[in-house]
Amino acid sequence: ALPLSTVGDLLYEVAKVYLTVGRPLVALELYDRLLASERYAPLVHLKRGECLRALRRDAEAASAYSSALAVDACSQEALVAACCLSLRRRKPREVLSLLELHAGPRQHRGDAGDAGDGGEAEAEGRGEGGGGEGVQPRGRREGADRPKRREAA
Repeated sequence: ALPLSTVGDLLYEVAKVYLTVGRPLVALELYDRLLASERYAPLVHLKRGECLRALRRDAEAASAYSSALAVDACSQEALVAACCLSLRRRKPREVLSLLELHAGPRQHRGDAGDAGDGGEAEAEGRGEGGGGEGVQPRGRREGADRPKRREAA
């Protein structure tokens, strides 16, 4: 007999394949079997959300993404998925609440001892201070979230 972790890994991978090939209901059933396992909980909630979203069961998908964030509040993947779903459901206030709750100020990735008041990370985010290349400010980038307009022919 295979160890339980191996069986779980196989179930998880098979479910990913089913989701990838457009069989979200079958994938959902497999993810539901893994749901009780602490080992898979953060990933399973996220994948369940993807399945439910594909099935257009948006309220259940939102709940799955909330569960993923409850297990791992720092999951960027779950946060982005939850925000995208809230936008699709035309709930911008929900997006703002999610971002305030889960994407608040983070410590700078450098030395943990330098995290102090966060001034260095804020300066880098504004493009001030050394080593801030590639760091985007928190504000909206012009046109980043809008599709390009086509010129009328």
